[in-house]
Amino acid sequence: MKIGNSNRAVAEIVGTMLLLTIAVLAISVIYFYVLSEDGPNPETYVKITGEVIGSNVIFEHQGGESLELDTKISITIAGIEYNGIVSNWLNDKNNNEEWNLGERMTFPFEYNLSRLGQYRDVDVVAVDEESNSIVLTGPIELNPVSDVGMTITVDNPNPNVGDILRITITVTSYGGDVNGSGNVSVRCILPEELFYINSYSSSGHGPYNNETGIWSTGDVLVGDPAHLYINATVLEAVVKDIIQLGVILDGSTSISSADWNLMKDGLSEAIGNEDI
Repeated sequence: MKIGNSNRAVAEIVGTMLLLTIAVLAISVIYFYVLSEDGPNPETYVKITGEVIGSNVIFEHQGGESLELDTKISITIAGIEYNGIVSNWLNDKNNNEEWNLGERMTFPFEYNLSRLGQYRDVDVVAVDEESNSIVLTGPIELNPVSDVGMTITVDNPNPNVGDILRITITVTSYGGDVNGSGNVSVRCILPEELFYINSYSSSGHGPYNNETGIWSTGDVLVGDPAHLYINATVLEAVVKDIIQLGVILDGSTSISSADWNLMKDGLSEAIGNEDI
C-alpha cells in the first residue's frame, strides 16, 4: 500500500510540472507575438489652415509638429483630383526640408468657365505616412469674384408713335479671380409704351424671354462682350418731366455727421418714392 501511494504522489508532481511548463511556454509565445509589438504609431499633431486667394489655394502651418516633404496631399476642385506631396508646392523658407510653423504651401489652379457651377469648395486630405494619420482635411470654400458691367442703348432716342426701336443691351466682363463671368442673367422688362416684336443675341449667348424679362447670357469672357438686340414698336409717346437733384457741399466740417446722414437718407427716400 505504501508503494502504491508513493507512485501516485510522484505522478501528481510530474503532472504539475508539465502543466507549469505548458503555462510558461504559452505565456512566452503570447509575450513574443503580442507584448513585444511596438503598438500603433503615434499620431501627428499639427494645425494647418487653408484659404483661397484668387486662383490659388494657400495652406499655412500654424503650429504643432513639422511635416516631412513627402507628406501626401490630395486636392479636389470641381470634381478633378490632384495628387502630390508637400515638396511640390511648399515654400521652404529655412531650407530644412520640413514644413514648419509659418511656412506656406501654394497650389495654383485655373477656373473653367464651362464648369463654374461646380466651383463651390476645395476638398483637401493630407496624410502623414510616418504616423499613418490624417493631418489635414477640407473642405475650403471657394468664392470667386468677377466684375461685370452692363450698358443699354437705343438707335433712336426720340421716336414717334409707330416707329420701330432697336434696344441694345451689352454685358461686359472685366475679370477678377476668373477670366470671365459665368451664368450671367439680365432682367429687362419693356415699358407698356413699347410692343415687343422679336429679339436675338450674339453668338454663344442665350435667348431673351419677353414674358419674364430675363436674358440668360450664359458665360461672358473677358474681351468678348455679350449683346442682346430687342426690336419693339412705339405704341404711344410718353412725355416725362426731367427732374435734376443736386447736393452742394462747401468742403468744411460745419455739417455734423448726424445732420449729413439725415439729409442723405431724406434725399434717398425722395428719389425712391414714386409719388414725388
